[in-house]
Amino acid sequence: MDEPLVVNDGGNLHTQIWHYPSRTECLTCHTIPAAGGLALGFNTPQLNRDFDYGGVIDNQLRAFSNASYFSAPVTNLNSLRALAPSTNEAASVECRVRSYLTANCSGCHVPSGPGLSTFDVRIITPLSATRLINGSLTNTTGNPLNRVIVPGSLTNSMLLTRISTLGAGRMPPTGSTELDAGAISLVSRWITNDLPSYHCFAEWQLLLFGETNSPLAMAAADPDTDGANNQLEWLTGTSPLLVNDVSPGLSVGLAGSSVLFTYPRVANRGFDLQSTTDFAGNTWQSLDVIENRPFFSASNTVVTVPDLMTNAAVKFYRLRVYEP
Repeated sequence: MDEPLVVNDGGNLHTQIWHYPSRTECLTCHTIPAAGGLALGFNTPQLNRDFDYGGVIDNQLRAFSNASYFSAPVTNLNSLRALAPSTNEAASVECRVRSYLTANCSGCHVPSGPGLSTFDVRIITPLSATRLINGSLTNTTGNPLNRVIVPGSLTNSMLLTRISTLGAGRMPPTGSTELDAGAISLVSRWITNDLPSYHCFAEWQLLLFGETNSPLAMAAADPDTDGANNQLEWLTGTSPLLVNDVSPGLSVGLAGSSVLFTYPRVANRGFDLQSTTDFAGNTWQSLDVIENRPFFSASNTVVTVPDLMTNAAVKFYRLRVYEP
């Protein structure tokens, strides 16, 4: 059923059509658990945010844990992924776009999901593995140049076309009769401003080495012998061919009973400071402090992460860098 409703938007009245979907329509997105899941949005990244519980503000996951809704208490809250609000300019545009796509499209566009195309919009999937950039389409609408997203081309990026369309071809296909102007603007900004300079690791290898299978081009290789392998140089935007072009590492200091680790955080890259008391045992754990939460910043910043000193005879640390 469709019902016209008068909406008061800050004193401006306008009529909006509210659509009540049928059970069949609902089940096009609320699918079996192996795909999108029956309860869309009930997942860690989307729930990992603060909520006002009648004057008491707390993280939703912690509140659910305290109320015994989980089989085991949540003890690693600061190491869990979270979606970025689309209006948070401190977060990278890519992170905000990926968060929007996770919240609105991951019910269908996931492995084994009902979405006809093969891309994967979950925030937990690295961008290079999503098949979003120049990804193939089931239906090119008659233009072979069309792809899921084409860097620099708003016209050929069918994901943008679908979220900018009402009626047939609209995505998401049900549940709304209005266009999300903010999301359209954000996705357009990503395609136009950010993606033309994007290179996945294989493209980066071709750009720097002319091939992907050369021994010097391998992810673990270090052709300039500066201590940073190719994978790290790609992630941090430094050159694998210039010995002096390498991101600074960790600096360490003391403040009372805490050890302070300071490092430069590269824009649109995740950084995870981990520790272990058994270097050979592969027991690395993320530091569970708010300063170490997964975050993809809009610009290069300097971050300081504290860790309380313990009675352990020895403690090792490492900094993991990863793509969004």
